[in-house]
Amino acid sequence: MTEASHMAEQAALLKQGLEEKRGIIEEEHWAGSDGFTVCSRLRSVVDETIISLFTKETGNFCGAMIAIGGYGRGILNPFSDIDILFLLTGKRDETGKPPHVMLAGLWDLGLKVGHSSRTIADTVTVGFSDITARTAMSEHRFLAGDRELYDGFRKKYDHKVVRYKPNLYIREKYDALMARRNLHGGVSLLTEPDIKESPGGLRDLHTVMWMMRSKSDVTTIEEMAKRGMMSPEDVEPVNRAHSFLLRLRNSLHFTTGKQTDTLSYGHQPAIARSEGFSDGSDNQISASLMYRYYEAAQTIERFTNEMIRYANSYRRKWSFRPVQIDADNLFTDKETLRARAFPPDVYEDKQDILYNIAARISNEALALSPNLTRGLEKTAKQAPSSWFEGERAGQLFMRILNLHNAGSVLSEFHATGILARFIPEFEQVTRLSQFDMYHRYTVDEHTLTAVRELELLPSAEGVSDVLKQVFRSIDNIALIKLILLIHDIGKKAEDRHLVEDDTHTEKILNRLGLERYIETVGPLVRNHVLMSATAQRFDFSRPEALRKFCNTAGDLETMKMLYLITYADIKAVGPKIWNNWKDMLLDDLYGRAKAYYLEGEAVFKTKEEQALALAKLTAKQYAGAYEESMVADFLAMAPHQYLTNADPETITADIDLVESRESGAVALRYQANPGDDTCRITMAASERIGFFSIVAGAFAAKNVNVVDAQIHTLPGHLALNTVTLGGANLDMFAEPASLKRFEKELTLMVKGEKDVQSAVARRTRYLPNETKHGLAAFEPTISIVNTLSRICTVIEVWAPDRIGLLYDITRTLAGLRLDIKTAKVSTEGPKAISIFYVNTETGKKIEDKAGRKRVEEALLSAILSPAGVD
Repeated sequence: MTEASHMAEQAALLKQGLEEKRGIIEEEHWAGSDGFTVCSRLRSVVDETIISLFTKETGNFCGAMIAIGGYGRGILNPFSDIDILFLLTGKRDETGKPPHVMLAGLWDLGLKVGHSSRTIADTVTVGFSDITARTAMSEHRFLAGDRELYDGFRKKYDHKVVRYKPNLYIREKYDALMARRNLHGGVSLLTEPDIKESPGGLRDLHTVMWMMRSKSDVTTIEEMAKRGMMSPEDVEPVNRAHSFLLRLRNSLHFTTGKQTDTLSYGHQPAIARSEGFSDGSDNQISASLMYRYYEAAQTIERFTNEMIRYANSYRRKWSFRPVQIDADNLFTDKETLRARAFPPDVYEDKQDILYNIAARISNEALALSPNLTRGLEKTAKQAPSSWFEGERAGQLFMRILNLHNAGSVLSEFHATGILARFIPEFEQVTRLSQFDMYHRYTVDEHTLTAVRELELLPSAEGVSDVLKQVFRSIDNIALIKLILLIHDIGKKAEDRHLVEDDTHTEKILNRLGLERYIETVGPLVRNHVLMSATAQRFDFSRPEALRKFCNTAGDLETMKMLYLITYADIKAVGPKIWNNWKDMLLDDLYGRAKAYYLEGEAVFKTKEEQALALAKLTAKQYAGAYEESMVADFLAMAPHQYLTNADPETITADIDLVESRESGAVALRYQANPGDDTCRITMAASERIGFFSIVAGAFAAKNVNVVDAQIHTLPGHLALNTVTLGGANLDMFAEPASLKRFEKELTLMVKGEKDVQSAVARRTRYLPNETKHGLAAFEPTISIVNTLSRICTVIEVWAPDRIGLLYDITRTLAGLRLDIKTAKVSTEGPKAISIFYVNTETGKKIEDKAGRKRVEEALLSAILSPAGVD
């Protein structure tokens, strides 16, 4: 046997042994072994393998082999990186080269190994210049080689680098922690958290230990507790939470066969079952798993925050300035609110201290000290019911809500249990994950975020001045916050967020002695999605749609409150959900509804009255360029629907577009939506049934989404349509030459000289068949009603979103000889919600039941078929 073949045989045996040992550990994991145990066992197996290879292949290397970074901590997840430092003696040529044959062997085993070679002097130099390397080398374990050399490194590196300018190091690590937290949502209650990087994740714990090691020689939280750095009673909960996060990370690694740290929707059901949750649907057992995750993450997040505050004050030189203590024994260091003797020995009627604590948190932007936090937790458990029930409690709660930064107060009160004493029903949605792949936060965090977003509205960007003025006009803004607090109570893991049963509002208000608000709060809680749904899904320029919205909303003052609730509710879904397009839609709906409340039916002028007024206004604004008679002739051809949305600028641009169109061709006009990631394309073309389907297919072939469509037909079968587009490829329309090329391509499709279906199929051919995150798609639903419009049948389609979906739906409607008059398309995560106002060929509604059944069956078939394929 040759040396090469012998080495190959040895490598194969080593790999087989490693895989067998890892397989046994994986079986122990799925059998229920805790995270610490599995990670320690995995580290031991890798240690044995690395040391074995080092011993065999050390060559002339006479330094030390050291584990650093995460591997140096001694806890290893299945597919974690393995970082090794080859420590050289002072003279490189005397030390010999690191055993590269050994490294090659590790890579052949499938281990992700990173390595570096440095002298002790090098480690000090690099540690000073690179904070990442400084941190990685601060976590070290001896593996093999020269032990005395390692001991020399440990003493010198810890003394020279780890303890070097600790306050500066802590500040840099704190800044990095906050940047990472903000990148991952800023809160631990995320519906799809990153177990390592999200707030409350493993990296938070690592950061605490790095900070504390820069000021002391502690290496475990047990040592920290012994030295009085933390409460001994926190050791067990933190260790338990840490082990659980490690176990979840192990599950993800073992399940995916790679380093996966995001606990996504697709992975949650299987992992939930492995954790013993088995009763209920996938969403219900996932909700149980996530509740347990949130408990662990919040434990880690709270511990991290407390230890960061401790690290910043550890061995600080205290000044001798007098401390101002108020009548409630509250005092502050201008960063943290503290208390002497809290809670009170005798509770009696001292609940006003809750307001004083809230006011100081709100007005001075203070965090709670650990002792005051524990005092509030004790108060939540022991204070009498009279503190939280009855008219006085209700008045106290409303005073708290009336604070400018009540959102921050509510977050602290929620974390300590105080909020649940005022509103016990809030516990129903605490740590409840939402499985619509739309909301980024749990229900309770979404709710508290909505309150904070409402308070930030006056200075928010991308919000209309009208909405800000509405905010300023509300006398009782605390009542809006109360509605936001209770608007999602009653939500469940299976909820589609359509209409929720409201069995809680009256109970809550009665218990708090706030019965006078029931008639105002109840309808707003029940209808809190009304304005959003109307703006995004229905053509509210039609009189019947606007009437229905206004009648359901109630009156102008209630509608103002609904406007604010809608904004805060949408803004709290997650980053970038609120955009300029939603702002404009809601602003438009608010303006029309306000006019209806003020003017009644008079707001719906006749077509002739509207056309005459618009013609005069346009001619006056564009004096000399557009004669009143010419504008009047154009508007006489336009349908009434066109006039309700028209303004002089749009009218003149549309006249120019129609006149520029060549016979049989399509003419396009591009317009950006300022401050938004959408644009508008207006088109003039020969109208026929199926035209909008071709348009939808043409945009789908460019990977662009149609989010709204206004469809108008002028005499002579001339279509004048405006579509609003979203997606990643909108720049192609902004460039005139590129827009012209698309215009020619669309003309060919309309003429039948280019096959639109083939173009869509080419775009969708390589799309993965599975739905987002591997989660099973929800069942599409079709609703067909004749009561929402005087002249049209309204078809509402809920379906899993995909490229080409709108094309498949609209070509199906065209095949059924249905003429689309208006289309509204919106998305909520993976859900596409499409609304179509349609007529039959003869301009009538779909009156017969059998006809509606045919439409429903055809649409379901189209939705479930591959995009762009019959």
